[in-house]
Amino acid sequence: MKKILVLALAALATTGVSRADYSLSSDLTFASEYIFRGVQLGDNTLHPSLELTQNDFYIGMWGALPIDQVESKGWTNEFDLYLGYTKELSDKASLDLGVTYYYYPDGNVDESTEAYVGLTFDVGGFTPAVYGYYDFDLEAFTLQGSVGYSIPMAGAGTSLDLSATYGYVEPDQDDSYSYYGASAQIPYKLNENATLTVGVHYASNDIGNGVEDDFIYYTAGVTIGF
Repeated sequence: MKKILVLALAALATTGVSRADYSLSSDLTFASEYIFRGVQLGDNTLHPSLELTQNDFYIGMWGALPIDQVESKGWTNEFDLYLGYTKELSDKASLDLGVTYYYYPDGNVDESTEAYVGLTFDVGGFTPAVYGYYDFDLEAFTLQGSVGYSIPMAGAGTSLDLSATYGYVEPDQDDSYSYYGASAQIPYKLNENATLTVGVHYASNDIGNGVEDDFIYYTAGVTIGF
């Protein structure tokens, strides 16, 4: 799966250059906590990413590199390779589907492949979305809903971007659980191609059994797009 995604990225990049109808973006974000679906997977983590889009297709890589790796907790380097397709269904709705390959180069966490499909809407300035995920290796189904709203801050040349998320995870073997969270972020355009974004986030879960919950963490990152 990893080889297929890498080859697809190379092919798409070559095609995009020749047709000049592509966009390329990269991002480097620091997060005081790495939280995935309500569960802590790292402390003080760097998240690099690279994404190439052409027409309705996109392909990319997103990473999680904990500065303080604790193998006993499963905190380790992670690289997610993904390939997807988006389609506008109307001026108020869009479809998104694709597949993600979770790769752990240190070898202490099993790799897995997950498919996803989602719908995003624009309703009076709000952007509700619902996504379904299925991990074929972990045999886990996830259903996630979210909503976002952006408040313009014209005087400061930016906006306050608010979002809330609720999700439900149902593994084949383990107990199911719910997770939820909220975020407030402020993006500031540094120049034509670069944007600085800072944010504060809350996340929690109802797993119980001694699993930590109720996280408040911070992020700061720079996105560059061409």
